[in-house]
Amino acid sequence: MQYIIERLNDVPSDTWRWFSTLSRDEWMIVLAAVTFLGFLCMRGFGSRSSY
Repeated sequence: MQYIIERLNDVPSDTWRWFSTLSRDEWMIVLAAVTFLGFLCMRGFGSRSSY
């Protein structure tokens, strides 16, 4: 259990370290993916006629 807690505590620093190593092209891919996911979330998953 202690191992799992330690790994979860390391996630933010590991994620930040990964983002720091991205090149310009990789940042564009991340931006496109996040924009696409945001568009899908704003669009919604249902039909307007079902409201």
